[in-house]
Amino acid sequence: MSGREPAAEVADGVYCVGMGRGVLASNVYLIRSGGSWALIDAAWPGRGQLITAAAESVFGERTRPASMLLTHIHPDHSGSARELGRIWDLPVWVHAGEMPLAAGTCRPEYGDPLDRWLLVPLMHALPRRRADSMISAASLAGVARPVPVHQLQHRRLGDQRSGRAAW
Repeated sequence: MSGREPAAEVADGVYCVGMGRGVLASNVYLIRSGGSWALIDAAWPGRGQLITAAAESVFGERTRPASMLLTHIHPDHSGSARELGRIWDLPVWVHAGEMPLAAGTCRPEYGDPLDRWLLVPLMHALPRRRADSMISAASLAGVARPVPVHQLQHRRLGDQRSGRAAW
């Protein structure tokens, strides 16, 4: 991987930064809103300096986002979040339902097929100390905050008389 990953503007004010190659590839997004910006996802662990450099190439030296948001807790999306949260002194916003995962807790009810069939068996195959170390390093305890999300009934915009939703 190169030292500075280019940030490509994919829509007005939305920049995609490609991190890594092949199976280790992931993207982070820098989204400008007025005079500030937000970081969406944080790639694999150890990518904090690359993300910071990409942000500085777009927004200028010593830039800092107004917020960081993770789409979900998987290492290719959340790996550098803790590092960046500490560098920028910002919380990392995650879906409220994923807060147990943000604390480094493996919960079967949150697992998708990739987790159940690949990641969990691999973690069980590792020596216990190594697995615990990896989980601890990925923990967002102390920096993760739940995104306040609305329930389905709060999002309905339909005709109140018919009770039908507009979507």
